[in-house]
Amino acid sequence: MNVLELFTRHQCKLTRASVLLCTMTTLCFFILKTSIFLGYPVPVGDEHSILSIQTAIEEHGFMRTWSSGNFSPVYFLIANLLKPFFDNNLYLFRSITVVAHMLLLIVSFSFAMRTLKIAGFFMQSLMLFFVSCLALRIYWQGINDSILHLFTFLLFTNIYFLRKHWHIHNMLSVIVLIGLLLGTRLFALLIVPAIFFFFTDQWKKVTVILISGIVLGCAFHIPSIVNGNGFASIDKNPESGLNWFQRNHLSQSYIYEGKIPDGGRVSWDEVRSYLSEHGAQSLPNSISESIYFEPVWTIKEFFNDFWYSFANIYLPYIGIGPILFILLFVPYKRNAIRASLGNDANYVSGGILAFWAYTAIISLVVIMRIEPRWYFPFIFLGIILTHFIIQKQANEKNLGLGLLFLNVLTLMYFQIHFIFFESNPFRSFLKETIRPYIS
Repeated sequence: MNVLELFTRHQCKLTRASVLLCTMTTLCFFILKTSIFLGYPVPVGDEHSILSIQTAIEEHGFMRTWSSGNFSPVYFLIANLLKPFFDNNLYLFRSITVVAHMLLLIVSFSFAMRTLKIAGFFMQSLMLFFVSCLALRIYWQGINDSILHLFTFLLFTNIYFLRKHWHIHNMLSVIVLIGLLLGTRLFALLIVPAIFFFFTDQWKKVTVILISGIVLGCAFHIPSIVNGNGFASIDKNPESGLNWFQRNHLSQSYIYEGKIPDGGRVSWDEVRSYLSEHGAQSLPNSISESIYFEPVWTIKEFFNDFWYSFANIYLPYIGIGPILFILLFVPYKRNAIRASLGNDANYVSGGILAFWAYTAIISLVVIMRIEPRWYFPFIFLGIILTHFIIQKQANEKNLGLGLLFLNVLTLMYFQIHFIFFESNPFRSFLKETIRPYIS
């Protein structure tokens, strides 16, 4: 009896055991990741920008701050509706993040269970992947990404219902969500065009919906526009006039030259000194300039970032899904994976095309390291589509449990690697414990 026959005979027991073990590693992974975040000095990262805007609102008024252009309209509308219930602004914004991501979980579970009918071991595995994602600090940090993630995933679910029924309420839901996304962050301009991949045969209708959503989104920026400050967006650049495009480009240049380690960043003082020595035109000032400034770099970093996204973000947090997403489009005479999806094949295909297109866009416009938070709505969609595809293989050819077992093992591998081989409190404890015995 070979290994494959042995697995086939005991696949239910092995899958149940793998899910149980993965539950334990996921719990450890979650606790360790969260403890690392809680150990950071507060505020963390972009929370500084959010808190400074809230301070400006309290000092100068809501509308005046909105009109300044340094603003996230939808996010701060929500925050200031809830402000009377909080004395501490950091608690306010972190509470919004927690609630938004709890809602994201509820919507995701509902979509997976009730709409796509994912169940049994497949649903248990899906839950483990979701919890593993929740371990990342973005799910606790008080920034507007939480609202962006929620609205993006709601857009994906409402696109599914719109594909089924072109009812007016489904169309209005998609229009409103596009508007809310653009009213939260202009970054959403990289996300909302994904709608076209879900409706390859309905471009005229989709164009009307997209334009309507953009118009609604622009309405959130009227106070800023009429005051001559353009579209409202949170300014994360220092007050010295420098910007992140300059910092990222110089950092990447120094990485290539071996002056700083891979993944490192130069300081703002180094950027200022470089510009003083080489002139204001020596570094890019916008996304478009970053792309065209050093074309060879852009091409090189596109492939580096695309591979990084695949190997360091998608595989650890989606599992074997990205591989299945590629196989779905292999031009077999009869693609068995696609055929198993039935009436949902076009939605799944559209979601996967949007997934890869968005990955390509991020890989193109980002010169420095990729941040997982930019992908999270697509990661959640990817997790659901992965388990939906795997469950369908179980229904068609009894391959599902084998694929699920492999997917769970993939998640466990990356979690165990973090627990024992990457910087975290448990690894530090182990090193201190065994040091006396090996010194």
